[in-house]
Amino acid sequence: MKNKRNLSMQVKELSSEGSFEGLLSVYGNVDLGGETIVPGAFKKTIQEHGSEIPMLWQHKSDVPIGTLTLSDGPEALAVKGQLLMEVPEAKNAYLLMKAGIVKGLSIGYTTVKDSVESGVRVIKECRLWEGSVVTFPMNELALISSVKHHNHRHETKGDFAEELSEQQLQDMGYQMRS
Repeated sequence: MKNKRNLSMQVKELSSEGSFEGLLSVYGNVDLGGETIVPGAFKKTIQEHGSEIPMLWQHKSDVPIGTLTLSDGPEALAVKGQLLMEVPEAKNAYLLMKAGIVKGLSIGYTTVKDSVESGVRVIKECRLWEGSVVTFPMNELALISSVKHHNHRHETKGDFAEELSEQQLQDMGYQMRS
């Protein structure tokens, strides 16, 4: 197996149901690892394995939190993500994304065809394995640009649900520092 690397995505919107849209690193953009992906690099993967991949928490293969649906375009690989909100880590990911604490998404892939041009590794074809919600994305430009906030509350829970969400978010911050 050749090098497995991570690239980042940008989350454009995040709904209260745990769905969001984003873009994989724009084609031609060089990441912190000195790599860039060219248009068409994911074409074979999508043709052979379909347009849906697992979404993981922080690249942990034992912590799946949802699915990503891919749509390849001339500028970037567009993504529609769906967090499985019944999974505790997915709910935590949602809370952290909504709060703007976790801003990145990243993919795990295996290089099939590449070259080095002017010191930059150019990925021409790769096998996409997974996409992850991550704290520190490889691409510094992959940041959440907007989060869709919903102001409706559950009728029976009122402020309790909001207070619980805030407490869980604070606990998650403490756990991450520990």
